[in-house]
Amino acid sequence: MSKENNLKKIEDILGNWNPIGVPELIKIDEYKFYAHAIWQKCKTVDDIQAYLTSIFTQDMGYELTKESIFDIKSISINISKFLD
Repeated sequence: MSKENNLKKIEDILGNWNPIGVPELIKIDEYKFYAHAIWQKCKTVDDIQAYLTSIFTQDMGYELTKESIFDIKSISINISKFLD
């Protein structure tokens, strides 16, 4: 797959996660920045998980729960399939 297709897949994964409940019409745009940051900064599942955890706790202000930790880990695994 091309870089553009992989970035779109990552955007879709983040948009489906949507922990802050961004409205459907704008959620992909909301998470586009994070998808590009993941593409540039993250090389492993652990990198992705650390980055998403930081977003979730620091940027969004949520506390980690068993459910959110599980979700972040699952999403990180799914996203890692689309990194080159």
